[in-house]
Amino acid sequence: MVDPPDVSTYTAALSTGSSYPNGFSGNLSLATAPAGGSPAATFAGLSANTTYFLFVNAVNHNGLSTPYTALGASATLAAVPAAAGTTFLGVFESSASVGWSANGNALDVTSYTVVLSTKAGCSSGCGGNISLSTAPAGAAPAATLSGLSANTTYFLMVAAVNH
Repeated sequence: MVDPPDVSTYTAALSTGSSYPNGFSGNLSLATAPAGGSPAATFAGLSANTTYFLFVNAVNHNGLSTPYTALGASATLAAVPAAAGTTFLGVFESSASVGWSANGNALDVTSYTVVLSTKAGCSSGCGGNISLSTAPAGAAPAATLSGLSANTTYFLMVAAVNH
């Protein structure tokens, strides 16, 4: 017999591991007693660009609980990159080397779309844009873009892409 949702409580757990329970220090759990027929839980404090697996168990009105059931996985969005102390690392006649702050995104799983545009705020669909996708290696994200026009002002835009 299945308990109706209004007499069951649930524990929802997020883990970076694909099984639960486990000994991971980054696990988040939330007990909830749903009001109505659709149990839900909202988690806060998640890390950027991280895959979390969702597990749920139910506890009936007698305190008996089910095993945890895996309900799927999803990655959080990457954090917005930030300006580095020195953004333009080198500017040449037809190329530029640029850098930015990862802003908490792990370099081993985050890729970036880097755009130099002749129009401020125009990251796509504008003539004169030079763009590339990159998965930076090293201690700080950076890229070199070529094909620039000499004596032209370019605006830098960088977007992080979650894994």
